[in-house]
Amino acid sequence: MFQPCDIVKVLVPIAVGDGYDYRLTAPAEIGQFVRAPVMNRPYIGMIVGPGTSALPPEKIKSATSISNFQLPINTISWIAKMSEWTMMPPGMVLRLILNVPEAFTAPKTEALYAYAPPEKMRMTEQRQAIEDAFASNENEPMSANDIQNIARVSPAVVKTMIKNGILLPSAEQVVNRKPQIVNYFDTGNVKLNVEQQAAADAIELEKFSVHLLDGITGSGKTQVYFDSVLRVYQAGHSVLLMMPEIALTAQFMSRFANRFGAPPVVWHSNLTMAKRREIWRGVAAGEIRMVVGTRSALFLPWQNLGLIVVDEEHDTSYKQEDMGNYHARDMAILRAHIENFPVILASATPSAETIKKINEGAYKCSRLTSRFGGATMPTIELIDMRTDRPLPY
Repeated sequence: MFQPCDIVKVLVPIAVGDGYDYRLTAPAEIGQFVRAPVMNRPYIGMIVGPGTSALPPEKIKSATSISNFQLPINTISWIAKMSEWTMMPPGMVLRLILNVPEAFTAPKTEALYAYAPPEKMRMTEQRQAIEDAFASNENEPMSANDIQNIARVSPAVVKTMIKNGILLPSAEQVVNRKPQIVNYFDTGNVKLNVEQQAAADAIELEKFSVHLLDGITGSGKTQVYFDSVLRVYQAGHSVLLMMPEIALTAQFMSRFANRFGAPPVVWHSNLTMAKRREIWRGVAAGEIRMVVGTRSALFLPWQNLGLIVVDEEHDTSYKQEDMGNYHARDMAILRAHIENFPVILASATPSAETIKKINEGAYKCSRLTSRFGGATMPTIELIDMRTDRPLPY
């Protein structure tokens, strides 16, 4: 525990340096977030250790504690190792974690708008984008800024739709919502078959390991890793189920709720800022311990993370090319190695890198060869388009 006037090293989300010295104004610990100025610009940073500079105390600026949120020590180690691995400055890795700056400020109160299209409305590309934005947020009312950012339309489009009554003001306003605490449990609605149970039993959950579930489409890979998810969750750990955005379907959400008794907390790029703030703070406080999300969910402020599942591990959308270059699957494995917990990969078409690791003995593998529930594979035939021409319209 550092005391007021102690000099500490603070990592800030900028591309230069690996941290700067600041004088504390209140007690704080390693991993806590503070407000720290750089070149007279305010930043939110994180304490990573005692100060190391030889500057005279009067030349060291002050850092102000802004919350009790704290990242575990091993997460700080992961930030440093990821920086080394990807050649990203450590401050830019921290920036991926601090991608919800509103989490540290009081929520704004602003008008929300509901989507109320008339029965006959000429559908334009912009209007369709707004309709899709509301659909991705379960048609809940949204602020004008959220509509604009999620649908990626101009403010003029939103203003015109408000003027025409397509977006109606709602009595609801953005408030400081707390996440609903959900306790997941095994509903008993799903029973694994012999092949699935053997795969579930083969997954080690007590230490770091990487286990691939290699199964044909419809073989029930999801239900196998759900078994591990439940065991780790019931042991008191947090769990991340990471998947491509296209896999976040209503079918998956229904399957999750059928197995665990409630829908998952979902993290993706089209959430409103209020929802992002709610989830980020809930994860940081340890109140949200299970999230289904895209690659950016890896950078939530996880507490006591005990398992990461990477579904469709071969998918190229796990590769990030802006705000730094990294592969979320590989960074998840790196994190698990540092923090000593398992990773489950799942795919019907595993990547070449994963197959190589299995052949080298670095990863373990379970193969599911039969379709779940007695379903059969579709019949596949080759058609010679030179002789069997398509019918004319």
